[in-house]
Order: sequence, then C-alpha cells, then structure tokens
Amino acid sequence: MRRFLFLLLFVGASLASFSTEYVDVFEAGKEGYAFFRIPAIIKVPNGPLLAFCEGRRLNRKDSGDIDMVMKRSDDGGRTWSALRVIWDNQDNVCGNPAPVWDAVAKKVILVCTWNNGRDVSEEIRKQTSIDTRRVFVMESLDTCATWSTPREITTDTKKPSWQWYATGPCHAIQMSKTGRIVVPCNHTENMLTHSHIIYSDDHGMIWRLGAVQSQVGGDESTIAETPRHHIIQNMRMYTYREQHPCRAYLVSKDGGESYSGDMTFSEELIEPVCQGSILSVRKRNGKLSKMLLFTNPSSKVRRENLVMKESRDNGASWRVHTTIYPGKAAYSDLVQIDAGTVGVLFECGKKSCYEKIAFCRIALRK
Repeated sequence: MRRFLFLLLFVGASLASFSTEYVDVFEAGKEGYAFFRIPAIIKVPNGPLLAFCEGRRLNRKDSGDIDMVMKRSDDGGRTWSALRVIWDNQDNVCGNPAPVWDAVAKKVILVCTWNNGRDVSEEIRKQTSIDTRRVFVMESLDTCATWSTPREITTDTKKPSWQWYATGPCHAIQMSKTGRIVVPCNHTENMLTHSHIIYSDDHGMIWRLGAVQSQVGGDESTIAETPRHHIIQNMRMYTYREQHPCRAYLVSKDGGESYSGDMTFSEELIEPVCQGSILSVRKRNGKLSKMLLFTNPSSKVRRENLVMKESRDNGASWRVHTTIYPGKAAYSDLVQIDAGTVGVLFECGKKSCYEKIAFCRIALRK
C-alpha cells in the first residue's frame, strides 16, 4: 500500500504551508477488479474505519459486473486491510453504498442499490430496460466480519412511477436525539431528476419514504444534522447550470419526513456536476458543533481540484478549509476520526480521476 505526500499552499487569514499524506486504498487493475468507484466511509466509535466502494470487474462503466467491496483500517486510516467482497450478485450491479453506524443497536447498516448488469442507466430512465433499479439493505453485527443477506426494500422506498433510483452515494446518518437512520437518495420521474430521503425508526427493519423534492434539479445528494437537529441535504444539480454552476440544498426540520422550504443554491460550492460529501463535526463530548464540512471538485468545468470547505452558519456560506488534491479528482466521502481530525476517501489520479481511491487525514482548525 503506497503513501505519497503533497506540499500545498492554503490561503486564508494568513499564508501557511502544510503537508498531506495520502494512502492508496483501492487501485484500478488490482485485487481482481479493473476499476473501483463510488467511495463511502464511516467510523465505528472506538473501532475501525470502514471504507466501501464499487468493484467494477471488467471496465469503468456504470453497468456490467459490479460488486460491493470494502476494506477496514484499525489505525485511523494509515494502513488498510485486504479487500473483501460483501455482495456479488453474478454479473449484475451491486452499488451506491450508503453505510451508517447504528450507535443504539451497535451494528453497521448498509443501504444500496441493484440493477440487472445488462441494463444501462438510460434504458432504466426510459423504462426500456430488462429490470429496474431496486433498493436493498444489509447489516453487520461484528464490524463487517459477516453480513446479513441483502434484503429488498424497494416497495417501501420507491414510487412505481420512478425510473432511475440511487442511494447516496456517501455515508448515511443517525439522528442524535431520536436514533432515526436517514439516507440521502435521488430518482428520476418523467426523465427529470429529484432528490429525496428515506428513513428507518427501528434500526433498519422497516423503511419509509420521507421528503421528496418537488422542484426539478436535485440529484445525487449528501446529508448532515445541524446543532438544532435539522437535516441539511446538499445536492448536485443538472438543471439551472447556466445560471447556477453550483450545488443546492434543502432543509428538513422533522427528521427527513418533509422539507421546510424551497431549494437554495450554494453559489460558493461550484462544481462540474459531480458527487460531494457533507459532514457535521462533533465536539469531544460527542455533541454537534457549529462546523459543517463539505468536499467536492471545486471547478465549474472539470473533475479536479478536490477541496474541503467549512461552514459555521448551517451551510448558508462557505470558505475554503483545505485543498485536498489539486489534480484530477471526483467522488469523495468525509468521516470524523476524532475530535480534531477528519478523513477523506476520494477518487483521484494523474491521467484520470478514476485511477485509485485514496484516503487522507486532515487536522481541523478550531
């Protein structure tokens, strides 16, 4: 497992230099897979980091033989275990990981999606496919040593009129007061994209469809809980690109059952249409702080320049915290390692942003 260092410059209140250490976690062409894509990561309290992604057996395409794979780190992301396949459904697609640690039931819950490997996304959207996108849940009671058989929850979480469907892709969350598990999702209806939420109040046994974005435009999304116990859902946008080449967000004040207002554009979170990740930072006592973190490729045209930004006003405004990777980079996910450190699992490379999925540790500013 290779490590490499970058010396970067950060421009803030003062000019300072810092070094960031990157560890290659999944590398294209290794461990039986042509490519690895769609990273997600969580931390078990007083336990390991758990990194998930799609293992694409033959090529980089979103269709074909795709397995759900994972690795774990017992030293805060400095080294990683061998790859483990946790869902392989023959030549079909098992992907879009949305994991969460259930601190009440003491288990890992993983919500994900499936489709026939011969179907491509455009056929699914046009409803000319062999099958459709389906939603599944798995769980592990022993920090991913063993997993339950994937259980389908499509009828509880997807309307019959919806075509494409995706969970995350990124970590899900557990609400700090109620213990509710909340998962960011997206779908298409009449070929138009929308974001939505699904949730469970009984540790992943029964799932319900929550808030559904009525405005057109929301797509892959990520969620965080604020200190007021509201949910902020941050979304990539296909619509309104000419006027707003950036992210947008919605707020739920009832645990993801409905949205409290219209979609708002985050003009400071520019991107070239890509996935991003948002994280609520917790204090040493476990309570939510005022800091939100967000990662995505900070460019209007290309998947490059992966940046972490911070907000102290519930996502209303953002400033650059750290440039993570100035080169080619795409999907990412954030995780809090301890009170002063976060980690980022992200796609990157020299010639292509899909050469590897790397991990880095970042110290937080107070």
